[in-house]
Amino acid sequence: MQIFQTGHLQDEHQQLDQDLEENQSERNQKYRELRRREENMDQFLSGFESAMAQELERLSSQEAEVVRVAAAMSADLERAGHLPTAQGFSVMRDDLAFKEVEAEKSRNTLEGVTREHAQLQANLEKVSEDDLLVKTFFHSNAVYLPYNVKICKQVKDLRNLRKQCNISCSSFSWQSIQVFWP
Repeated sequence: MQIFQTGHLQDEHQQLDQDLEENQSERNQKYRELRRREENMDQFLSGFESAMAQELERLSSQEAEVVRVAAAMSADLERAGHLPTAQGFSVMRDDLAFKEVEAEKSRNTLEGVTREHAQLQANLEKVSEDDLLVKTFFHSNAVYLPYNVKICKQVKDLRNLRKQCNISCSSFSWQSIQVFWP
């Protein structure tokens, strides 16, 4: 049994040695990777100042070139008559301000006209309803119209008769009545 234990212990020992070697191998590999990254960073940082200065110089020269080209294009456009002068820009700005004010007035006028249109539309609908009511009334009373005209004439005649009576009564005196009655 001791041989079995010794064999087993030797296997375990070999396994541990292998694990240790693998572990150290992984650590060595990670160490080498970290060391390589550190060297890359050191190399980058050592050249950073000069690279940044070169890049800023290149950027500055490109900006100057863009400004030069834009100025040349502007002058060419002005010579060709496509770009207005400073006075032309001033006139255009004034025109724009005037047109913006006029556009605002137009919007306000449109809103006012729209409100008035809505009010007139509502009034038209009311007049149409009233017109329909009047037509309905006259249509329903058309049968009675000759009778109503006759009654209106009789009322007028009665009023005239009353006026005549009032005039006659006011000129009538009591003395003439006494003559007939003792």
